[in-house]
Amino acid sequence: MSELFNILVPVDYIPSVNNMYEIRNGRIHLVEEVRLFKNKVFNYLNDNDIKVNYDFTKGIIVNFAFILKKSLLKRDVDNMIKATQDAVFSYLQINDAYITELHAVKIIKKGSSEFIKIQVLESKHSFTDYIL
Repeated sequence: MSELFNILVPVDYIPSVNNMYEIRNGRIHLVEEVRLFKNKVFNYLNDNDIKVNYDFTKGIIVNFAFILKKSLLKRDVDNMIKATQDAVFSYLQINDAYITELHAVKIIKKGSSEFIKIQVLESKHSFTDYIL
């Protein structure tokens, strides 16, 4: 497998999927805090000139490390994936349906900021290898 990119992204807060949406006037809307988070991740990737050369016949492996400034018990690791994944794959202009493996961990680090370590790899397997 080959690494497409690996980066540490500083963020103020990593939102949970539980708080991503709100209903206004009978319609579902993305919460402003989540929109700002996605924009921050998108812009950070853009500012660091992240580019990928992806073979669309292969699967994608994604590793997230959510580095938090508060208790591990406050947010579920799986709930932090969605907003981050949406921001990354929107920037890459790759449908996140190409993800065939996903790994996530949360870590506590005392400090005033949170970080997301994002590693995206191209799988050595073609999509046909995933068909049983």
